[in-house]
Amino acid sequence: MQPPHRDVTSHARDEERPTLLARANNWLSGAPWMALIDAALIGAVLFFLLGDAWVISFHLIFVVLAIGAFYWSFTAFAVRAGLAVSIAAIGMTNFYRTGAIAAEELTEIPMLALILLLVFIIVRQRSKAQAELVAANQHLEQKVAARTAALEEEIEVRRQTEERLRASEEQYIRLIDLSFDAVSVTYLDGTVAYLNRAGLQTIGATSLDEVQGRSIFDFAHPDGREAMQKRLRMLQREGRGVLPTEEKFKRLDGQLIEVEMMTIPVIYEGRPAAQSVYRDLSDRKRLEAQCAEEQLNIAEHLHNSLGQSLSYLHLTLQDLADRLPPSSPDNLHETIAHTAEVANAAYDQVSDLLEDLVPPKLPELRNVVRDVAAMFSEKAGFEATVNCQGSFHPLPLTFRRHILFLCREALTNVTKYADAQHVTIDLVWREDSLSVTITDDGRGFNPLAVDPSSSFGIRIMEERVTQLNGRFSLKTAPGAGVEVMFQLPLP
Repeated sequence: MQPPHRDVTSHARDEERPTLLARANNWLSGAPWMALIDAALIGAVLFFLLGDAWVISFHLIFVVLAIGAFYWSFTAFAVRAGLAVSIAAIGMTNFYRTGAIAAEELTEIPMLALILLLVFIIVRQRSKAQAELVAANQHLEQKVAARTAALEEEIEVRRQTEERLRASEEQYIRLIDLSFDAVSVTYLDGTVAYLNRAGLQTIGATSLDEVQGRSIFDFAHPDGREAMQKRLRMLQREGRGVLPTEEKFKRLDGQLIEVEMMTIPVIYEGRPAAQSVYRDLSDRKRLEAQCAEEQLNIAEHLHNSLGQSLSYLHLTLQDLADRLPPSSPDNLHETIAHTAEVANAAYDQVSDLLEDLVPPKLPELRNVVRDVAAMFSEKAGFEATVNCQGSFHPLPLTFRRHILFLCREALTNVTKYADAQHVTIDLVWREDSLSVTITDDGRGFNPLAVDPSSSFGIRIMEERVTQLNGRFSLKTAPGAGVEVMFQLPLP
């Protein structure tokens, strides 16, 4: 669409204004002023030749020449100054001969000519310096304009990038908010930054304002706060995720819940943070307990009803087969024997079903550790001893696997590096924890002289113990063997 005529004219006047100003400046410093100065110089010379005030008109000639020095070029100035000064000098000499002026007045001619030349030189230098300054200012303005344009472009690109990042974060938050799993974002100092809807429901909050800005340690079980601090420090130091762990959290109403957590490092609102995805295990464990109880009920019912009936049928058929007289038909003997075999096979099937419904009783932990130690001792040639103190506690299968993993890792290091003759494993059961100490009489080493890149196994053990909210220690010295100890709170 064509813009209004008034705007076009106004825009044209805006474009012409710098041109008009430039023309006015050229006019003030150009030909009109130089013509006016030339006229003034001619008038001063005529006034000197035709008038009676010779001294005043003589000085007036030099004043006009000094003014012209600001406008004339060097050649124009030299021509005008030479003619005017020559006329003045000749006139002053004639006036002196006629006695019209004193001899002292003649001394002013060379002095004023020298002063005039110095004025011209100064003016030229000043004009040159001013021109250089103007050129430098123009160059600087161009550079400033170019840099300003570049900065504006960079600012625009950054603004667009920030807008895209903000939009991406908003989309990410909306997506997380729709997740069925609880998701939290926590700054590395422990401050809660964000919690999605599922997380708010899990923690017993109705809005984000109830938890945002609070410390994550306000919701952690007292026994797990130290381990949580270690995990945050690990995220900050190593910048990698933490393996899934089970934690106990305290809801806003004070109720304790068990959750399974997995944490990764993220950047949230420009700050390093930890994003955790966790699930409430309360329903799952309750369902598992209900399923286990139901399986036991089914198994008990099968055992007491169908199992006993099949067993009674099998025994009855066997007894009947034993009591048949020899004169009975052969097919009767075969029918009873075949029926007894079918009853026996059905009983075996029921027994297998009972074994599937009722999980087998796990062997005691010290026996499993003893078997693991025996396997490594046979391979490496050292003698292994397993000692146990305190009362045995039944452990979840996952927790047992963690302990066996740590024992295998320690015994692997003994096999590879210790050259030991004897290894002792001490299991100490306490009311709320289990302590495992693995000691060998091998060569030992200097912990300060070990390259961190070659102690990968020790780092894995320490991280695993940390994730289990436990405590890890290693004692060794050259020639003094190695003692590895980890203490874990019982689930």
